[in-house]
Amino acid sequence: MAAAESTHFGGSVMIDWRFVLAGSVLCCGCGAVSAGQLVHIGSLSGGLGQQMHVISLNQFDTQGGALTLNFVQIDVLTSVIGGGTSNGSGVPTDVFASLSVDYFLNADLLLETQATIDTQISNASMASFTLFDTDTAQLNLSSPDDIAPWIGAGLIELTAITEFLLSETPMGTVDFSAGGSAQYTVTYDFTAAPGPPSFGVVSAVLAGLVRRRRH
Repeated sequence: MAAAESTHFGGSVMIDWRFVLAGSVLCCGCGAVSAGQLVHIGSLSGGLGQQMHVISLNQFDTQGGALTLNFVQIDVLTSVIGGGTSNGSGVPTDVFASLSVDYFLNADLLLETQATIDTQISNASMASFTLFDTDTAQLNLSSPDDIAPWIGAGLIELTAITEFLLSETPMGTVDFSAGGSAQYTVTYDFTAAPGPPSFGVVSAVLAGLVRRRRH
């Protein structure tokens, strides 16, 4: 297939840490934090062809055993959107756009997604068109062996392999272009030891995350 107008996918590389409490109120000197979640949100950006991305995440710090990591959940969303304007020549035109993303931890494949546009435009009249597709996947890690690499005071690195393909056949009939988005969310679900020290422990976790993000 001939290559169509090239375009990039993604755009935002915003990474955000959110802290969600559950089970009790967080307040100094009034009860303990019994459970909570740390949520890491990010996205990938790139261009045509195949590319490798390294995703560096903070490990979960147990604060010397005061916190217990229950599970790690990974949610990914891949989408592609494209469009163009037919020229009314009556020449059928095949348009294709695909964004695939495979996520690895070391050599182990964790998740794979692929969003694809693959259709024919009749080109019978002059008109604009928009096409899209999405794909999602989720992974829950809860066994001791599965969550062990995620525990520590350093970083854990995932590798994402993206491939973005785009074509219009024959060329120049509908001016097809497309882009995509690859987003991921990593959630640490944890419980804290009962008692008044929980507030200080959770505060230390959040402060540590902020410190590590600044380096």
